[in-house]
Order: sequence, then C-alpha cells, then structure tokens
Amino acid sequence: MARDHIFTFLLAPLFGALLEYNLPRRYNLYILIAASICLTPLLFKYQFSIAGFQIIFLFLAISSAYAYLSADLKPGRRIVSALVTMACLFFVLYFVAWAFAFHGTESVVKEWIVDDYRVQYKSDQGFAGQARMFYELDVYGMIPCFLKKVDTQDVDNDSVQTCRIKFSRRGVVFNKCLGTFE
Repeated sequence: MARDHIFTFLLAPLFGALLEYNLPRRYNLYILIAASICLTPLLFKYQFSIAGFQIIFLFLAISSAYAYLSADLKPGRRIVSALVTMACLFFVLYFVAWAFAFHGTESVVKEWIVDDYRVQYKSDQGFAGQARMFYELDVYGMIPCFLKKVDTQDVDNDSVQTCRIKFSRRGVVFNKCLGTFE
C-alpha cells in the first residue's frame, strides 16, 4: 500500500517547514511522539484496518521530525534545506518506486468479516505469470483498528470444489458459502 503513495513523501519536508513555521517546537515534538506511538503496533506485525492510516501517521512522523530538527536553522536556510531534502528524496524514492514496479499487485476479490476475524480471498499478480489466489485470515486486535495476519491458505482443487477452507495454523475452518466458522 505504501508503494502506491511513495511520492507523497516528497512533500514531507515542505509540510515539516510549514509545521515549524506555524507551531512551537514542543508541539512538533508532541506530534512526532503521537505519530510514533500510533505506528508502534506495526513493529509487532499488526496493520491498520482502515486504509491510509499507515501513510498518514508515517507522513506526520517524518514531517514533524523534520520540523523539530530544522528549528535551529536560520529562517532563510529552512526553505533551502526543505528544497534540497525534497530533491534528495526524489532520487531515493524514484529508485524505490522503480524497484517496486517489478513487485506486482495484490487485490482483494472477496471479503468476509465474522466475529473478531476477517477472511479475504486475494489475488496476487506478480510481475509475470498467472496470479496466485489465496485466502488470508486476519484477527482484530484489542483495539479494533488493528489487524494481525494469522494464517493464509492457498487455493487448491479442494477449496475450489467445496465451501470449506481450513486454516491449519489457527485451527479453524471457514465456510465460504455461509460466511461462518465451523
């Protein structure tokens, strides 16, 4: 998901300069700490259940870090520093975007939300060849805006012909025809 918005991060130094100009330094530190705390569950293999939150918090963390660190610069050098940082980021992000171009895409074909679980039928189309079809089982965290991937099940002839998908790691069977767990 982050690779779709990779060039959005080019604006982080400019947004950081605006934050630094409009907010006191301690508020930029508060924004940095809050965004970092919101990103902490990603270290434990959780993801946000709401699309785009990861990008927003990462953008805020980078922008406020830039604002906090550039507060000691003279006013004329802040804009020059932001522009030079944006130019450097362009070359780095261009290379990253080029590398991700060969990665392929993953899309959700169908989704079920049952109790504390989310089951998704996904298509993973690589750079070349046939798409890999699979089921993914996610469980909601204690805070419902976080999800953790607990198991995947590749599509085979048995799962195409029947309604039952067995997730062996979690020990649950999902009935895709009824949309329930057995």
